[in-house]
Amino acid sequence: MARLLIRSGETTRGGLVAARRADPGVTRPIGARLSNLAPVRRSARRWALLVAAGWLVEFGLRLWFSRGQTVPLANPDESAYLIAARVLAGGPTTDFSYSTLYPGGYPLLITPVYWFTSNAVTVYHAVLVINAAISATLMPLAYVAGRRLGLVRPAAYAVAVITALLPAGLFYAEYAMTDAIYPVLVLGWLLTVHSWLTARSARGQYAAAAGSALLAGYAYAVHSRGTVIVLSYVVLGVLVAWRRLAPRRTAVVAALVLVASAGAGWLLDRYLSSAMYPEGTRNLSAQMASTLHSVHGAINVFEMAGRRLWRLVLDG
Repeated sequence: MARLLIRSGETTRGGLVAARRADPGVTRPIGARLSNLAPVRRSARRWALLVAAGWLVEFGLRLWFSRGQTVPLANPDESAYLIAARVLAGGPTTDFSYSTLYPGGYPLLITPVYWFTSNAVTVYHAVLVINAAISATLMPLAYVAGRRLGLVRPAAYAVAVITALLPAGLFYAEYAMTDAIYPVLVLGWLLTVHSWLTARSARGQYAAAAGSALLAGYAYAVHSRGTVIVLSYVVLGVLVAWRRLAPRRTAVVAALVLVASAGAGWLLDRYLSSAMYPEGTRNLSAQMASTLHSVHGAINVFEMAGRRLWRLVLDG
């Protein structure tokens, strides 16, 4: 992360490119040119330390807000995720038959907590610490995004701090739910996709292609909203291969990683379905289709969709 933060300034006007353009040229001694670059690198390191300090502040803020919580409040979502994590750790299950199937990506993330303790309160506190650590990562990622968009360091830092304090990035860190990590997951995916298309080395492009595909597959395993990310990523991959926006072999690597990660998420859901939903899960698609058969039902569905969209506007 520190290297990414330092390098994020090297492709902007205030970074290494600008320093090289300001340099009269290749005719100057190497030592003189390196001495001109030294202040730029020292400034980048100072800002990397400031971003790390910002992450610590965001992490502490999230811990402080969740300090009084000892039991799940948003049920059945939190309970389902926690029990799924317990099942993945080899613990006892609970019958959630005819309930909504909660994907296994987030429970897989918090499963290691059950390797060290089975106390419900301790587990919940540990999960909230994990949420806080991941959710606070929104701040450095937003800083990197701002630098890549051409913002100077102070402006990128201010935007990153504000972004990390938005309700979508702060509020849900207090609950054992996928919403706690999803903003970080989406922004990280966008940044790795950008790196895939702009990396200056073949190794960097291959790593970014694999990383972006892995994040897309994990987003699918975490929540149904990840299906949109996967479909968008597939379209992007086809475009990259067709227009040669990056080496075609990187698109092949991305495709293989995407199939493997999304397939693993699908298998994980099937395992949890058999363990926690022995009588079957709630079929939301069939329920919506039956509801749309009447005018009143159709109005109800559109009202619920409108409320969801309004929530996304407020969270964003």
